[in-house]
Amino acid sequence: MRQALVDNKLLFILVYPDRSLKQEYIERFKKRKSPFKFINFLEKNWDIFIDQMEKQSNCEKIVLNSGQYLKDYIETIKIRKK
Repeated sequence: MRQALVDNKLLFILVYPDRSLKQEYIERFKKRKSPFKFINFLEKNWDIFIDQMEKQSNCEKIVLNSGQYLKDYIETIKIRKK
């Protein structure tokens, strides 16, 4: 999907958690009652996914820190636009 954006020269922002936050994100998914298969899949593939996002080119990257959510970043953008 991201490659299609790059191939079509579409600007995008890639927002993802810091690599060190694996356990925090696993707990978030457990609290929101995500399916076990999804949580297990994410737990096994965390580093692969983060590697892919870190290597992604032709985009802006926002790395979320502990306790941050996508909505926090979106709110920051709204404040800057005012």
